[in-house]
Amino acid sequence: MEMALVTVSLVLTSGTIAATALFAVLTKDGERRAAAIRVLGMLLRTQRRQ
Repeated sequence: MEMALVTVSLVLTSGTIAATALFAVLTKDGERRAAAIRVLGMLLRTQRRQ
């Protein structure tokens, strides 16, 4: 059961990372792009700690 929760958590996290990266690439607004890149960095650091 615990392993399933970890797997679901990782899938959701990787989906969030992919969506944030896609948004950062596609958006034309520089301020939003910078915010998306900061969020992406936080997500990647969080995932690395697990």
